[in-house]
Amino acid sequence: MLLLVFQSGDLVDQYQVLRLLGQGGVGEVWLARDQVLGRKVALKVLRADLAGADDQRSLSDLLAEAQANAAVVHPHVVTVYAVGSHRGAPYLALEFIDGVTLRERITARAPTTPEALRFARDIASAVTAAHATGVLHLDLKPDNVLLAQDGRLRVVDFGLARLRRPDDDDDRAGTSIAGTPAYMPPEVWRGERPTEAADAWAFGVLLCELLAGRKPYTHETAQALVAALYAPVETPVPTLPTDVPGDVRGLLPRLLAKDATRRPAFAEVERVLAAALGRSRAHTGQDNPYCGLHAFREDDAARYFGRDDEIEAFVARLERAPVLPVVGHSGAGKSSFVRAGVIPRLREREPCLVVELR
Repeated sequence: MLLLVFQSGDLVDQYQVLRLLGQGGVGEVWLARDQVLGRKVALKVLRADLAGADDQRSLSDLLAEAQANAAVVHPHVVTVYAVGSHRGAPYLALEFIDGVTLRERITARAPTTPEALRFARDIASAVTAAHATGVLHLDLKPDNVLLAQDGRLRVVDFGLARLRRPDDDDDRAGTSIAGTPAYMPPEVWRGERPTEAADAWAFGVLLCELLAGRKPYTHETAQALVAALYAPVETPVPTLPTDVPGDVRGLLPRLLAKDATRRPAFAEVERVLAAALGRSRAHTGQDNPYCGLHAFREDDAARYFGRDDEIEAFVARLERAPVLPVVGHSGAGKSSFVRAGVIPRLREREPCLVVELR
């Protein structure tokens, strides 16, 4: 049995440790309370048997993760609050997300196509922002995406991420292979320096899981997986539901191209997914995004924007409460919020009957 780094009740700098949230191959994550700011945080710390092996390298690796994570300021990327060391164990203080992993979510219930497109768009948006600041994630998978109770998604665990610079001479690149085997592209298996295209491949695998419920390769051993990756045939895309838009279908073979230079940039991926999601929510021939004095209707959903966080929080709350009122001053947008925001989001999840009483 491994010795835990922290114990409930420990005071780690300004953080009061509350309970263990989870353990992984290299670290532990604890729930703690910031005694100064009065908020809950997640403390990520290296396992006791690893932290003591090379304190300087451990601290350096964790600092690199913090720097990569902190370089990306985005609503769908977890926030880093601080880096510290406690009794020789380096730790990160992170935004606490009260929710489940995307892996847990899709295992519990397969997402509908509109839901899958929304998850994928948000992840792509986060990675687009990361790449724009020179950060590669290098471990994209459903386990590293969290869904909060308010419905908002966060990309987490930048433990393998690094800042990419033109003069990058990272001695780890090309000398070791790191990542999750099922999400690693052929060039990474060959020991080549990873680029943005490595994230594109991993995202393609993740997108297959969201839309089809399975990965493109399902080999049980690393040896069999590598043999399939090296085979001179294109990656097999799983059978997709009939309602997956054509432009998204066309995106998958490109994301999973064995030639890294053929994979699309994430900015393009995000645009395709956003457009597909808009069409899936509503079909309208009107180009004008303004409704004037009229409230938005359900078929205006594709043009109703700026309220995603409120919509996601409302729908998440509605799963736990049979009746949920929407209150506000006259003209505040209550009808638009329900008709063009909440109802389309509910229909993404499952067919529903809407009854409007006047």
